[in-house]
Amino acid sequence: PIRSARAKSRAHLQHSPAQGEGDVGDAVEQAVFFAQAAIDADEHHRFERATIQGERFVEDRLLVLRKRKAALGERFDLATQRRDGATGSEAREDAERARTTVQAQLDGVAAEYERLARRDDPRFQQHQAHIQQRRYAPPRLETLFDLDLVIE
Repeated sequence: PIRSARAKSRAHLQHSPAQGEGDVGDAVEQAVFFAQAAIDADEHHRFERATIQGERFVEDRLLVLRKRKAALGERFDLATQRRDGATGSEAREDAERARTTVQAQLDGVAAEYERLARRDDPRFQQHQAHIQQRRYAPPRLETLFDLDLVIE
């Protein structure tokens, strides 16, 4: 991107008759403008990719939680069947304890799912803040060296 900006500024300078210092300054400003435009396009693409990656991270975790919820639902149904089919009070109490444990796990998974669905996850929010800060930080220009150009 910077090479193309340099090439454009060289072309501009080569096709222009030799003029004053102001024109060279204008050409430098134009080159910086073209370079910044090219960098902005690259940064936007990188930002979009990072945003999609963050969303994919959350969607993958939601998928895992849906599968875990389905497995716990099956365990809950089995515990309920065991409780309902138990002939003794001890077997019924064991099945009820298992059912209560699975219900607590189901409630935890459901709460985690709802939290993730709202995107209320510290890692996701940290990632989003990082990419937002990186994308929308003001550009930083650093002078690497000063050059005196003498055109004769």
